[in-house]
Amino acid sequence: MSTMNILTRRGATTGPRRAARLALLLLVGLTACSGEDSADDLAEAEGAPLVLASTDVAEVETGEIQAGIQITGTLEPAQQVDVKAQVGGTIGSVRYEEGQAVGRGAVMATVTAEGVRSQAAATRAGVGSARAGVSSAEAGVSSAQAGVEAAEAQLALAREQAESAELLYNEGAMSRLDYQAAQAQVEAAQAQLASARAGLTASRGQVTAAQGQVASAQSQATSAGEQAARTVVRSPLSGSVSARTVELGEAVNPGQTLFTVVSTSALELRGQVGVEEVRRVRVGDPVVFQIDGYPGQTFRGSVSRIDPTADPASRQVGVYLRMPNPSGLVGGLFATGTVVSETVADALLVPESAVRTRQTEDGEAATVYVVRDGVIRQQPVGIVQRDEARGVVAIQGEITVGDRVIVAPTTDTVDGARVQLAATRSGADARPSVARESE
Repeated sequence: MSTMNILTRRGATTGPRRAARLALLLLVGLTACSGEDSADDLAEAEGAPLVLASTDVAEVETGEIQAGIQITGTLEPAQQVDVKAQVGGTIGSVRYEEGQAVGRGAVMATVTAEGVRSQAAATRAGVGSARAGVSSAEAGVSSAQAGVEAAEAQLALAREQAESAELLYNEGAMSRLDYQAAQAQVEAAQAQLASARAGLTASRGQVTAAQGQVASAQSQATSAGEQAARTVVRSPLSGSVSARTVELGEAVNPGQTLFTVVSTSALELRGQVGVEEVRRVRVGDPVVFQIDGYPGQTFRGSVSRIDPTADPASRQVGVYLRMPNPSGLVGGLFATGTVVSETVADALLVPESAVRTRQTEDGEAATVYVVRDGVIRQQPVGIVQRDEARGVVAIQGEITVGDRVIVAPTTDTVDGARVQLAATRSGADARPSVARESE
């Protein structure tokens, strides 16, 4: 093989190797550059501030906070009555529908009960008959009284005649037989008077009996009249018809519910509290109501009554909170009533969700996350009072009005982290207030 061929062969061999070596060096260079860019991106990402929306923060505000025992439940009308049939029969008329206002004593329906009405008519007739009996008996008394008076006059005459006969007999001017006849007339007149007096007593007894019959008849008539009056169904209170369960012509029985009438002039929240807490509740204590569907509005009332005994099973005591209702709220609304036992004025208020608590050896420790100069600071605070109905907490510590706290801290919320508030459409960060948070 010639020298020229050897050189040519070596040149052909080393060309591809050199190209591969250059490609390898280029790849290493590109990889190094790419690694430097990734490191820069990672460093930049690690230093990026945490972006918070305007709804993620709230300003610390001052305000009044009220605390006490809370009762949650449904507001029901304080007065609710089931209007029931008092006699059996058929519905003759129906005058009210659901939702209509009704006044106290208004006729809501009538029940056709012929037996009841005929009985009332019969007892009224019986009263008339008994009164006629009294009149007849009183006439008998008058007649007997006249008989007594006549018998008394006859006796007086007989005695005069007997005295005259005795004088004549003693003087010998009258026979013994005539004298005895005069004495017999006196005895007969006495017997007649006694009989007349007995008749008078009997007549008076008949009057008394007749008067008793009148009283009995009147009692029966009154009872029958009341029974007949029950065929007219009247509202026992002023309010609204919340339910009607009867139709025209329907047969009803005594005790069957025909209507339900409610008065919403006052609403009542019924609940229970433990026996340990009931000592803090008194009738007349003020109550603050928060009602679902009416955010931001506060309604006031008072404790109307407290059950005298506790439930032996649950050890709970029934408490009733009443709220005047001049605005005409409907019943059935879900509400929370706070029996106010303490009021704190000019308190520092933050949303309840902004406060983080944990148990320590010394008790409960609370903190909030405050945004200051674009940095999150974990700030220890003390809890003064809670208002769960409004969802706010009164705190104290190294915190002032206007400080911005993170409403709901997450795992990304750490002490020392940089934050940035996202701008609103108008370019300003509209932060929610505590009041709006509580709504």
